[in-house]
Amino acid sequence: FGGDAAGTPFFLDGGKLVFGTKGLLYGSRPGQNFLNTSSLDYSAYDRDGNNSIQDVAWSHDGTKVAYLVMTGGYFVDGSTIVDLYITSSSLSTPRKLMTNLAGAVALTWNNTDDKIAVLEETVSGQPALTFYLKPSIVIINASSGTISQQINTLPTNSVQSTFFCAITCGPARSRLQWGANGVFLIGYGVVGNTLVSATSQSSELPTLLTTSFIGPDEASVGALNAQGTLIAFPQQKSTGNVSIMLYQVDAPNGKVMNPVTLANLTDSNAMTVDFSPDGSKIGICAGKGVYVVDIHLSGVVKTVIDLPGLGKFWCENLRWRPDGQAILVQLGGHPDQVEYGGIVGQAILPLNGTSPQVLSGCGVTATSTGLQYSGVFDQNCLYQFAVFAWQPLHN
Repeated sequence: FGGDAAGTPFFLDGGKLVFGTKGLLYGSRPGQNFLNTSSLDYSAYDRDGNNSIQDVAWSHDGTKVAYLVMTGGYFVDGSTIVDLYITSSSLSTPRKLMTNLAGAVALTWNNTDDKIAVLEETVSGQPALTFYLKPSIVIINASSGTISQQINTLPTNSVQSTFFCAITCGPARSRLQWGANGVFLIGYGVVGNTLVSATSQSSELPTLLTTSFIGPDEASVGALNAQGTLIAFPQQKSTGNVSIMLYQVDAPNGKVMNPVTLANLTDSNAMTVDFSPDGSKIGICAGKGVYVVDIHLSGVVKTVIDLPGLGKFWCENLRWRPDGQAILVQLGGHPDQVEYGGIVGQAILPLNGTSPQVLSGCGVTATSTGLQYSGVFDQNCLYQFAVFAWQPLHN
């Protein structure tokens, strides 16, 4: 299970989870002692309350893991230096594929697993006062580590007078996806931008989906389906509600079109959305709970779990398990500690109504009906945020 048999990789159910927190990278099935298993240790690079592991991504065939490790610099002044690694599914053979990537915060594989796209960001302006991010996508050969292409995109919104945002513009709130049709999606939760870009054959500038900047833990990130043909985006309204918008994507130029409102939530904040593995549903991570909508059933919203809301105990990020039967969520709970992302833990939420499983956390416990948070910030529980990815199903 998760190893090799006669030289042929075989994976039963895609149940492995790669999980990076506090500079430690774990890779196993998330059982009761998940964080007591062996790990790759990059904690020597942790600084300023930040997890040095910036992002993780499985290859589509489930045999390899790529990940980013910040080895120098600081988010606050835009000087981070990041190395790209690649390793086996058992994390037993890590290999440094590229060094000195500037401000790299997210990565993804192409559909044929021979290239890795890395999202770099350049900070312009004065990060502690007013700044904006200028993202670019670097495409790297997964075997040789050579750069085959670089795609420059639109700058993000400017961010005014927010020292804390400069610190939290890091891994937990950035996202890069690469559709099978060549379309890219870049998500920045902190500055409220989602950028949609096509391959370099297109001369078109990326499409920009934007929400106004609200706060370090409150702005939205969209999601791209595996085919690259649909985008889900949580649009926050001035009325205090959230509309889940569904866009079609024109693959030749990356333009979005024909938006429809899939559902409306009576929740003032929706941070992240994610397509289910089969693309038929959208998971929604919001202030007051975690929800699921079916893309074929407009207006029907299923509540997975209720939460007290932003500023108390809320959902910050989520990813579907590859079997479509559970969702892994990242939870916020101490907003006064924004320099640590406000994150208090991570949990797996089964969709069959059984009790959640807390993977990591401080003051977070599972009950028969959901999750609860003690609400007490503990100085011994700093920077609980993590980056994570599920191993794809592979037969």
